[in-house]
Amino acid sequence: MSEQILLSIIIPCWNGEKFLGSVLNLLVEQDLKNIEVLVVNDGSTDNTLKIAAKFAEENSNIKVFSLEKNGGVSAARNLGIKNSQGKYLLFLDADDALPNGTLDYYRSLLANQTADTFVFGYENNLNGNIKKVKTLKSDGIILDKISFLKTYFMKIKVCMCNIVFNKELLIRNTLRYTEGLKWGEDVEFYEKAFALSQTIYYASKITFTRIYRENSASQAGKISKATILENNFVRNLNNLDAIADKYTKIRKEANYRIICRYLWFLTDYLQEEKNIPETTQKLLDYKKLLYRPVAFVFPRTIVIWALRITPFKLMFRLLGKTNP
Repeated sequence: MSEQILLSIIIPCWNGEKFLGSVLNLLVEQDLKNIEVLVVNDGSTDNTLKIAAKFAEENSNIKVFSLEKNGGVSAARNLGIKNSQGKYLLFLDADDALPNGTLDYYRSLLANQTADTFVFGYENNLNGNIKKVKTLKSDGIILDKISFLKTYFMKIKVCMCNIVFNKELLIRNTLRYTEGLKWGEDVEFYEKAFALSQTIYYASKITFTRIYRENSASQAGKISKATILENNFVRNLNNLDAIADKYTKIRKEANYRIICRYLWFLTDYLQEEKNIPETTQKLLDYKKLLYRPVAFVFPRTIVIWALRITPFKLMFRLLGKTNP
């Protein structure tokens, strides 16, 4: 590959023969000048490797790497980081998409703008119903970490595939994905990156489309609530607490984000029929989070205040979620 690589797009893929060809075609059609695509075959048992190899034969900007056995998305992404040549990194899922013109936008922006992390808007596609995810309207602005974290905690949503990372940030801080997690590895990684970044470029331009599929491996329905509670909520709680302890100016905003996650999980758990006594007890124990000082956002903060006096034990009992 003769040209200087500006952006490395890392695509972990496990048994993705139904989708991999589509996303690679999409990338090739948008032109891979100054961009490399690293497909990491995560021990697939279908035709994933064959499809990736065929694209690599036809396009020198596409490279293929393989894990001997399925190691999970974190292990696959770490292998991609290790073998990447680009100044910047984008992690893309094999069953999602980038809107037309996105690679040209990245090429122009990254060649003329410098930051530790770049965050953009994105949209969800659920059975053809496309919905833009909550953003802060901006054509592009550089923020320091404190300003961005306040914005992130209170006003916007992000996902792994609408973030571009400066590879030097990862190298300088030896930042890698935590391998072995079954849920929540994305959030842990990018929140650590935000806290380590000195500058974050934010623009609301949509650069990624998350496609929800019935059999997507990314859907929470395949993972137990107990696993999600331990891997996602508890680990992320500890991570956000560590960030807020270091940067005390954002403590109330971090508490708001933590409580919102707790309430999301609580609501999701109460809506499912299955009763997991251990999960019930942990959720009762973590009700104490509601009493933390929290930044005000109408009407959610009022809801939080009201829940402080709600008898959770009685609520769990009435809904059949009896604790041990």
